[in-house]
Amino acid sequence: MALGLSGRHECNQQLVANNRRRTVGTNREVAERVRLALVEGFGSFAAGQPDRALDLLIDLRPVANAVGGSHAQRDIIDLALIAAAARAGERTLTEDLVAERVARKPSASAAATQLVAANRR
Repeated sequence: MALGLSGRHECNQQLVANNRRRTVGTNREVAERVRLALVEGFGSFAAGQPDRALDLLIDLRPVANAVGGSHAQRDIIDLALIAAAARAGERTLTEDLVAERVARKPSASAAATQLVAANRR
């Protein structure tokens, strides 16, 4: 995510390629299903490809814990999805994701509204 958001898209692509080559054995399934999709999804978001980011990140939420991370780190997936949906012009999906987030965390309502406004197409 840091590589993509800092504009180092070529480094992000190299990271994905390196991870694909080094993924073997029992770690392969988790890496392919989750880790690589996260790296590619965040990279796509940062590269201005919100539709691709949505495709890669939307199914990861229920399995993101497979690569570890705190609740806050996994929360970034939801925030990225909301921003990507807004950037992609997916109004209904954006509203659904925000409603889901606010239902889980009512204090997040104002922040979610600001996130959508900052990313709306």
